[in-house]
Amino acid sequence: MESLTKNGLDAGQCPLCGQPNDCQLCTVNAYKGPCWCARVDVPDALLLQVPPDLKNRACICHKCIGNFTRMNIQSPCIQVCRLDGEVCTGCFRTRDEIARWLAMTDEEKAQVNARLAKCVNELEVTHE
Repeated sequence: MESLTKNGLDAGQCPLCGQPNDCQLCTVNAYKGPCWCARVDVPDALLLQVPPDLKNRACICHKCIGNFTRMNIQSPCIQVCRLDGEVCTGCFRTRDEIARWLAMTDEEKAQVNARLAKCVNELEVTHE
């Protein structure tokens, strides 16, 4: 027995690629325990790619979320490149982070961006 949405898409399929979304909550199985999708922040820009008639009818699969995230990890460089010791005064990355950026994994880039966001938030609080 499949759980079809009104347009025929199985709720266990990703609304973007049509592949299984592996969502525990979208399956017809009796057990509805914790699911990977409850622990993931789906970017708003990715949600906007879901066709209107499929919104809130099935989960986006882990692969589509991962692909979108990898394609959208931007360099924090703002073209104000000036080192003050070991740190750029424009983007706040260290000399090592700047040198390794292109070779970093997506996870490493995300960690750098998270650290930088925290630094910027702390600076904003300090200057208020």
